Amino acid sequence: MRTLFWLFVRWIAAIVLAFFSAIFSPVITVITTRTSFGLLRLFTDATLKDSTITLGATTVNIISACAALSAYLLLALLILLTNGISLRKGILLFCYGSLLIFIANILRIELLIYILHNYGTNYFETLHLIIWKIVASVYVAFVWVFLTWRFQITAMPIVSDIQQVMRSVKKKS
Repeated sequence: MRTLFWLFVRWIAAIVLAFFSAIFSPVITVITTRTSFGLLRLFTDATLKDSTITLGATTVNIISACAALSAYLLLALLILLTNGISLRKGILLFCYGSLLIFIANILRIELLIYILHNYGTNYFETLHLIIWKIVASVYVAFVWVFLTWRFQITAMPIVSDIQQVMRSVKKKS
């Protein structure tokens, strides 16, 4: 019964997080923008005003979608919806996973700014769409697979919870 209680708590937490994840967007966007600018500033004379980075004639506005909030949300949901992950392990998974996502996202932004500044809008738009639509999704999946391997997690998100409920129902019958 206790296992089902925690399953219920995890699912409620996942639903609440999914509905209210947008409240984290401004913070994550600012951190992403300032980190990207700081790294860019090491090698260029870029300037920052609010969320706009200017490098010569090139101007890039870092919007909330650039901060990859959906990637962090997906990671958190995968952790919450996987049976058998303790609170401590879940926090570690989220911290390591978020760090991997953050580093990749900063590198992505730096690459796109470099492409835009040196090769123009056409190359930027093409690469931006490819990275956004394909590479980012594959990368988050790779991060999850890596973390499950590294932390020896064998349960599958959602499926492990369904199996737990089925075992509990069978015990009662």
